[in-house]
Amino acid sequence: MKNIILVGLKGTNKSEIGEELAGRLKMKFIDTDDIMKRERGLELPELLRKIGEKQFRSLENNIIKKILNVSDTVIVVGGGSILNVKNIKALKQNGLVVSLVTSKINFKRNKFKDEKSQLLSQWNYVFQSAKNILNLKTPSFPAADYIIDVTDLSIEETSQKIVEKYGRRGISLD
Repeated sequence: MKNIILVGLKGTNKSEIGEELAGRLKMKFIDTDDIMKRERGLELPELLRKIGEKQFRSLENNIIKKILNVSDTVIVVGGGSILNVKNIKALKQNGLVVSLVTSKINFKRNKFKDEKSQLLSQWNYVFQSAKNILNLKTPSFPAADYIIDVTDLSIEETSQKIVEKYGRRGISLD
């Protein structure tokens, strides 16, 4: 079975949706942020402060390379990982890429503005890109096979939408 890869900004509940989806489809589950934390023994904000963004992104890229040989897996990748064109290409070759977006991003952006866990120095670029995607309402996001607006959806409803998209691709869910 082909993988399902979830991408999106912080606040879209990627991990929770990924876990629900993996359970529903009886697939394995990988969260690249969890791998980074486990390998380095640090929470992500602390790791970012310690090694800097360039090395942080390099570590993230290496983890994505390591997991490319998995199958039958729901994979959640960090929001910044899709800023790297090589990651986008690798992820698209490895499965169905679903971008989770929310129109409540202004609220979430303000909520996370003062948090020490904000990882992206280029937040405004990413935020503006996500906002443009929502405004255009077009699946033109380069990393995504599908875009799902999770604004008013529960984790279960989002998971069901992904199952439907996955099945429409002619991919067996057995």
